[in-house]
Amino acid sequence: MTNVETGIGIKLDSDLDISAPFGQIATTTGAALIERDVAFSLVSELGIVRGQVPDADFAAEVEVETRRVLDRDPRIQTVNTISVSLSPARGEADADTVSVAVGVTTATGETEALLIDI
Repeated sequence: MTNVETGIGIKLDSDLDISAPFGQIATTTGAALIERDVAFSLVSELGIVRGQVPDADFAAEVEVETRRVLDRDPRIQTVNTISVSLSPARGEADADTVSVAVGVTTATGETEALLIDI
């Protein structure tokens, strides 16, 4: 994917804060930009709060919402696979990381593997 196809955006760190190493705002492009946009949308649309303990249906909710977010994205032609994992093991009270592995076909026909941590 080129910058023309995906755009250029401000790079966010794992806490969705602006990344500004050495006092300059970092940018991101390509698959990393799509990963950033999807992570931001998922946190917003699922109402995820830091420290929230997932319930039994949480992984399924994340999968459904990930598909919805990607289906709306004009950079994505097809969502091929979605796999959601909670870390540590599902159902443990201290689960604090949700990883979503997604296989997509972009609007330009390229296959991309995205890893979205929320």
